[in-house]
Amino acid sequence: MKYKNSWHFFGAHIATRVTKWSKKTFRRWQQSKNKKRYISMAILFVVALVFIFSAVGLLAYRQPTNSKIVNGAIRIFPYPAAIVNGDMITLYDWQYEYFAWKKASELEGSQVSDDQIRSDVLNKLVYDRVLLDFARKYDIKVTDEEMDYELINLAKQDFGTVEKFEQEIKETFGWSLSEFKSRILYNSLVNQKLTAMYAADTNNKDQTKKQVESIREQLVAGGDFAVLAKQYSQDPGSAATGGDLGWFKRGVMVKEFEDAAFALEPGVLSEIIETQYGYHILLVTEKKAATADSEEEVKVSHILISLETFQTVLDRAVDEAKVVKFIKVQKNN
Repeated sequence: MKYKNSWHFFGAHIATRVTKWSKKTFRRWQQSKNKKRYISMAILFVVALVFIFSAVGLLAYRQPTNSKIVNGAIRIFPYPAAIVNGDMITLYDWQYEYFAWKKASELEGSQVSDDQIRSDVLNKLVYDRVLLDFARKYDIKVTDEEMDYELINLAKQDFGTVEKFEQEIKETFGWSLSEFKSRILYNSLVNQKLTAMYAADTNNKDQTKKQVESIREQLVAGGDFAVLAKQYSQDPGSAATGGDLGWFKRGVMVKEFEDAAFALEPGVLSEIIETQYGYHILLVTEKKAATADSEEEVKVSHILISLETFQTVLDRAVDEAKVVKFIKVQKNN
């Protein structure tokens, strides 16, 4: 094509560029418009999903259900049943165990209310979560071999065979053996290991013994036995009465306690006596010698300071745990 002059050429060139720019701009505008439309649709879709799953979640919070839609929703989305020290117990886990324990309760013909089952299951899961916190802290692990060994022993002891035990678990809870191991047996073995660890802890024993030595020093210095027993003794059966255990014969108390009690003279304070229950300080108040018709008897008061067991530590940790519950449970829980 020939141009009359350079201005003609320049004008044609500009017109061509403008036309191309206009077409490109129009296409971009269309794409932008479509993009905005897609974004709007996506936002609406997400809002609709949030609304639907919120409604589904509210249904599950109000009352556990076996609905596939509800179960699918709470399994995919982490609805909280409780937060324990910052860790979540999901609504799915709570509901799963709720139905298992409800089934077991109905099978036994128990009169436990549904509200109580809801509450008990949530408290169990809180307890388990705190227990596993200790397991992480002390690097306590349970192997598959240990669980299998314990499972076989349980099965043989109570049901004769693993197959019968498996059938019982299925009928009682609706669980497989694998679910039983992960939800019950694993935590039980963790508890056993932590209990053994605390029992062997020499620091625990040393601290407890120092406390008992301090109490005995107060008694030697003239402290009133009954008053100090009421103040310090951890024996729930005798602390309120000043440590008085009453009269007893041989063969009633554990051997270490019995040997010390019958060796003491009335009014004499014992050394510190260690038994399976902890550390004791004994005071024999009266004695009856053996006769032809009766055995020797002693009347003893004692102060008991128990060794701190893992169960005591765990119970305290559960009581002190920061727990936020999202499901309706009984008010006293």
